[in-house]
Amino acid sequence: LKELDEESANKIHFNNRRRVLRAIEICLENGTSKTEIEAKQEHKMIYDATIIGLTIDRKILHEIQDKRVDLMMEEGLLKEVESLIKNEDFLNNTASQAIGYKEFIPYFNNEISLEEAINQVKIHTHQYAKRQYTFFRNQLNVSWVEVDLLNFNKTIETVNNIIDG
Repeated sequence: LKELDEESANKIHFNNRRRVLRAIEICLENGTSKTEIEAKQEHKMIYDATIIGLTIDRKILHEIQDKRVDLMMEEGLLKEVESLIKNEDFLNNTASQAIGYKEFIPYFNNEISLEEAINQVKIHTHQYAKRQYTFFRNQLNVSWVEVDLLNFNKTIETVNNIIDG
């Protein structure tokens, strides 16, 4: 990658195998570097659109996410993962790295407890939501609306006011 696209090589951590390989693929497939392709992009939306993001206090969001993970466990997530990991194709598939699956592989290998696996699902879910917020904050012009859980109609009204401009 350093030979093909030094700037990308400096931006992408060398341990991030997937991104390093993708940057190399881009260079080889297009005959130009990832950096050159990105420089040509205008980063303009192709449609006239208003992007609205709903946000909520981080502590409350974590509580909601944790309850969702607990509900998934009650509804059979552990059995689902157990049946999937018996299939060797699944373990070689990208889907096995999805949040809610990858955390249970060490559990089934007797490396961690069930409680630790569930806690890892919750932590990774929190981290993923934070990455999503960061992406939208840095990549798009988002009109953020704080969700009012006690009066959701107020949230809807705020969104409608943004849309109506």
